[in-house]
Amino acid sequence: KPRFYSVASSPAANENEIHLCVAAVRYKALNRSRKGLASCFLIDRCPVGRSVSAFIQLNPDFRPTLDKKPKIMFGPGTGVAPFISYIRDKDKSHSVKDMLFFGSRHEKADFLFGEELLAWDSLKNCTLITAFSRDQPEKVYVQHKLREADTALKTWEIIQNKGNIYICGDGWSMATDVQKALENLVFTFSKGSTSREEAKALIASRTHLDVWVT
Repeated sequence: KPRFYSVASSPAANENEIHLCVAAVRYKALNRSRKGLASCFLIDRCPVGRSVSAFIQLNPDFRPTLDKKPKIMFGPGTGVAPFISYIRDKDKSHSVKDMLFFGSRHEKADFLFGEELLAWDSLKNCTLITAFSRDQPEKVYVQHKLREADTALKTWEIIQNKGNIYICGDGWSMATDVQKALENLVFTFSKGSTSREEAKALIASRTHLDVWVT
């Protein structure tokens, strides 16, 4: 059974290379330690220089690099991979507004591509929103950040400007929770001019997914 990983590089910045962002799957079940077959092979048992079999799995609906409209991007954990590709490929003029929501457990231990993302955040028209779920008593995920006034307003402005939405990562709960939060945001900011059904349809029409279910 193949394992799929989103590409985290761009030919514009990483010529003749393809980068992946892989997190080791390790857990306990029935009092036994378990390991992800592919992820732990790549991280623990695949030395530099070894060849492995791979193939390209296309997702033609998920191509932020070719999208010239403003974007709202959600990439918690290793779901940030395709947006690293986008950041490295994007024209540095940044003529449209983009927002990227990144989340992980702890800022100090799990802020993947942290320096690169913070550098991107400092550029014109680029906004990075982070959620580190275990760095405070109450768990905070990327969808919860949409409740914050300033973030909600910036998100609404991009939606009003016909911006698209890209979500990469956990398709079991995160993607659904993000879409519901966006639907609530549209319903709230439209101040009665948009029904909940219309808000749901709007978000569905703008959303592009690259998700997995475990």
